[in-house]
Amino acid sequence: MYGGKLKKFTFEFSGPSLEAMLDRLPTAKVIKSEDKVHTIMAESYGDGIKMWLNSQGENVKIIEEREV
Repeated sequence: MYGGKLKKFTFEFSGPSLEAMLDRLPTAKVIKSEDKVHTIMAESYGDGIKMWLNSQGENVKIIEEREV
């Protein structure tokens, strides 16, 4: 998305289309699914992923962000 350091994100997704989320983030892996809330881990370079996740409103809650 943007240049920068490699970052790993863990977030919860509760939106209508899990497939659309996974298509947007090719490194994403679902690590838990419970009651239509999916916990996803993904990695990306820079802060573009964080900006995009935050643009998804209440469908996304960032749990953890760390540089690798």
